[in-house]
Amino acid sequence: RDMIQFGYDESHLETVVEAMWKVDLKIFFKESWKKYGFVFLLVLVQCVGFRNLIQQYNTVNGQEWKLHFWDYVICFFQGTVPYTQSEGKETFNIPPYWSLYLIYFVLLIGKLTGQFSKKYEQQMLLRLKNRKQWWMESHLKIWLECMGYLAVTAIAFLVFSFCTKSAVEGINLELLKDYLGLEINKNNFRIFSMVLVFFVALLALTYIQYIVSLAINAVTGILVSIVILISSVYQIHPFLIGNYFMCIRQMMFAMDDVGFLTQGAVSVGIIFFMAVIGYQILKRKDLF
Repeated sequence: RDMIQFGYDESHLETVVEAMWKVDLKIFFKESWKKYGFVFLLVLVQCVGFRNLIQQYNTVNGQEWKLHFWDYVICFFQGTVPYTQSEGKETFNIPPYWSLYLIYFVLLIGKLTGQFSKKYEQQMLLRLKNRKQWWMESHLKIWLECMGYLAVTAIAFLVFSFCTKSAVEGINLELLKDYLGLEINKNNFRIFSMVLVFFVALLALTYIQYIVSLAINAVTGILVSIVILISSVYQIHPFLIGNYFMCIRQMMFAMDDVGFLTQGAVSVGIIFFMAVIGYQILKRKDLF
């Protein structure tokens, strides 16, 4: 009402918009625990199952493997060998926890992009007569969503590690090799690089979905993201960014000289390209 009633007063309008933006941030942090509750529970369920399996394995084989924080993380994001390299020897399946985790994220982004097209957002854009400002605020919301999602994921792993008295530092390479089948070369294994690539790739996937949603609609954006994820499971390729969410694929890229720097560069390139395309669409799009 304030925006319509006092739209002629530019200074008052900017004050109202700034207040609305602060309210949006408060709502984001206040309601985050509700929408991220599923993620927290999903991580805990997977960690409990993995811990029980390792305990059974230790009992049967006389091992004394101890789990660390990063063992839980790598197991969760382990991924699978590409279908084209499995040679039909094993039944191919999409990792359940991995797929639920990412599909739920895609749905959250779909809800977020759907909110961008609400009438009050359009009125804000119309009254400000500044599409660039609205575009930058959309970027901030996207970044907050990605960082919030990963932060809750990390907290869930930390909470479980603390409750089970698992060490935060260190990693059991023997366990990863013998139980998970991960052949890890210490020279190519960089935890920080893998986490950074994951984050940048998640942003890249979000930008693709957002731009498709802006150009068409939110449902199409969700479908495109899911197709990218499914295609990434079946095929390994640097431009199928779903590969960057699997530890196995990241290590395979590293062995094929597609290093972490290249993986990050591909994701950053996608983000930049989609941001440019999106702004051009926004400038020409008739929102009313």
